[in-house]
Amino acid sequence: MKFLNIFTELKHRIVLLFCLVLVQFSYAQSDSEKVIPKLKFSVGTELMTSKVQLNNSSLENPSGFGFGVNLGISYRLNTKFSLFSGLGFNRYKSKITLDSYSSFENSVDMSGEDFEFRYEVQNFSEEQNYSAISIPIAIQYETTGNFRFYSKVGFEANFFVSQKYESKAEKLTTTGYFPRINAELTQPTFAGFGSFENQKFISNDFKVKNSFNATLEAGVKQILKSGNSLYVGVFTKLGLNTLSSDMKSGLVSYNSEEATAFLSTSILQAIDRQRSSSNQFAQAKLRVFGIAFRYEFSL
Repeated sequence: MKFLNIFTELKHRIVLLFCLVLVQFSYAQSDSEKVIPKLKFSVGTELMTSKVQLNNSSLENPSGFGFGVNLGISYRLNTKFSLFSGLGFNRYKSKITLDSYSSFENSVDMSGEDFEFRYEVQNFSEEQNYSAISIPIAIQYETTGNFRFYSKVGFEANFFVSQKYESKAEKLTTTGYFPRINAELTQPTFAGFGSFENQKFISNDFKVKNSFNATLEAGVKQILKSGNSLYVGVFTKLGLNTLSSDMKSGLVSYNSEEATAFLSTSILQAIDRQRSSSNQFAQAKLRVFGIAFRYEFSL
């Protein structure tokens, strides 16, 4: 009987001790999750240079400056790997230049007569501006410690919400060939024929395809006393598809409503009649390089 009482008391103590261990483990796990939560959020900004990579050697394309802001969410897989996604807004800028180019367009003059509009441009340039909503998906690797190195590789979809371009030429020379009279007119200037200095063109509608990019980023991560983190890194975005969309007309066009207000089609949509009536000037892919800043926190 005495042995049974001792056994019962011992059993109660073991159960009580087991309960205490479970409670302690629960608190320890909770504290651990507070220190290293699986789900984290971030806000960040990007400073970048962007350009459209062209497959036409006669065109030059210097980089333009752009910026981006983004909201991110990451899920920790373990101490070194995490999945990253989010939503961003990016502004890209690019420029394309052409030393000299001549071509023609079938046109109609102000009186309604058909003619061949012939032109030559010197030092032609086109500046493009894009605004895009971006959705990234990436996997991140990082070292351990309060000061860490990290790398991130993934994919990003850019959905353009605004596309604009402006084009100009230091010199534009135009003539008009009229088959009815078998003559090429070099004047008058009010009819759109002659030499025009520092010509700024009227832009046509501009539409490009959405850009899908491979992304790569690497840098350093500093964990703060609060448990939040600061990131500083460099990144690149490499376009996987061409931006160029349906062709429209030649690079420069005659304006039947206002003869001296010449029209221009973007190089990304213009027909290069020097080579063929069905040839596009160039296929273009987005190329971006920049610096990224990110502040990561948990809720």
